[in-house]
Amino acid sequence: LILRHQQVVEPRNLEALGELEAELQGLRKQLQREDQLRGGILRHLGEGVVLIGPDRRIRLFNPAAQELLASSSRLAQNGNLPDLFREPESLRQVDAAYEHGEAEWTLRRDPRVLRIRALAFPFAGEGDGLLSTLDDITRQEALETTRQKFISNASHELRTPVTALRIAAENLLDGGQIHAEGIANLKSILRSVDRMTLLLDDISELSRI
Repeated sequence: LILRHQQVVEPRNLEALGELEAELQGLRKQLQREDQLRGGILRHLGEGVVLIGPDRRIRLFNPAAQELLASSSRLAQNGNLPDLFREPESLRQVDAAYEHGEAEWTLRRDPRVLRIRALAFPFAGEGDGLLSTLDDITRQEALETTRQKFISNASHELRTPVTALRIAAENLLDGGQIHAEGIANLKSILRSVDRMTLLLDDISELSRI
């Protein structure tokens, strides 16, 4: 009886074990493919990515982060936070991100200007770390500086001819040598000068904002 039972049960067990083994192999291959996919995405991202653990140690980073930070940071697996950010302002922002779940700031590392975003990232069984992204905004910063300088200079330079027009029109009005039709035209000029002055004030205010 025992022999017959073994002859029936053992093949079934072996078959079940074989199926489980095949399933495990399939899962392993799937995990490998997913790891390769994630790794490929990180490697090809133009945006820098740095994953910081709840212990404030560097857990993961991609080549773009290394390139953007260059030699100014010593990125290494399980490295310390000051190896990534040494500036007091950056460290304060990291503290704020750990406390509030997010933070964003500008990091100037010559010759680059970087925008850093840090968001809370859960580590299973450990707590929240931070997922930090780094964008190179050097060109945008340069364009913005150029735009602000142009607006400021244009506003300043336009005030000189506008002031000259006002003085000339007011002098003609005060001279008493202009006909009635001319006086109406001069007053129209002065109203236009007033509108131009208001527009220049608005441009200056927008430039400051």
